[in-house]
Amino acid sequence: MLVGDEHVFAIDSHVEELLASRSLIGIGYFNILLAGTRFGVKDQTATALACSYDNIVNRIQMRDQHVTPFPEIQDPHLIAHIFRDVLYVKGEDGTPISGHARKGVIDTIYKNKLLFAPDGDEAFADGSYVIHFDVGAEVRLIGFFSGNDEYYEKGSLVDVRLSADEFYNVLESWRVCFAREAGIL
Repeated sequence: MLVGDEHVFAIDSHVEELLASRSLIGIGYFNILLAGTRFGVKDQTATALACSYDNIVNRIQMRDQHVTPFPEIQDPHLIAHIFRDVLYVKGEDGTPISGHARKGVIDTIYKNKLLFAPDGDEAFADGSYVIHFDVGAEVRLIGFFSGNDEYYEKGSLVDVRLSADEFYNVLESWRVCFAREAGIL
């Protein structure tokens, strides 16, 4: 099921097998498409789908609250670097992140649910990341793939801006369609 415009922002998912457990919902795949780039594993049995569904529900409920801890930073490459650094580099030595306290940045990333993907399951086992910011009447999405020795693969970064209404309409449309398909609506 493809919801949205894959050349801007879309969700592509598939349910291969429905499961009786609400904690799993079903087996299939959940992918995010940004400017034609696919983030996530597209395989009929890539993941259980409950985490992805719950992530979308929570993201809708938190509309306008996905706010960056560093609004002055606009460079998407620097933002990707900061996310990989604060979330995955060991040794919190208290070094500030672009003038912001490291712990404050980490706390804000989690509290404001800025990390759209990975979402807690195997859907994004391809090493992809999608960061989500609510910026007034717009949403900004930055996607990239983690690199082996780099913070992210050079050339993989995608930076998309779209209206908040368009973004949240895609999320809500996908939520309703998926819930009907899964029998949880």
